[in-house]
Amino acid sequence: MPLHVITNGHSRPTVCWHDMPEDERANFDYAGAQTSDYVNYRNWWYDVGEFMSVDPKTQPTLHSLGWEGYHTDTAFSAIVVKYDKDDNSRVIMGSIYS
Repeated sequence: MPLHVITNGHSRPTVCWHDMPEDERANFDYAGAQTSDYVNYRNWWYDVGEFMSVDPKTQPTLHSLGWEGYHTDTAFSAIVVKYDKDDNSRVIMGSIYS
């Protein structure tokens, strides 16, 4: 089954827990949350550290496209992330569907 990637290719800034909107911080109330990097994508906040690493052996298509991590959304879709090559405090996000 082919993968379909949707992304605008724009890099987004990562922010620390203290820079997130206060009402969103409650969603990340766990050990280590205050030291993680977060990104807002499609009006939803993600902890970049919670993304699974892309394994070149088991996910060769994602790896060949340069994606570094994924967060399962449904059985047939996921959110993907890769760090901006020019600024590692920014990430590029996308959605994949099969």
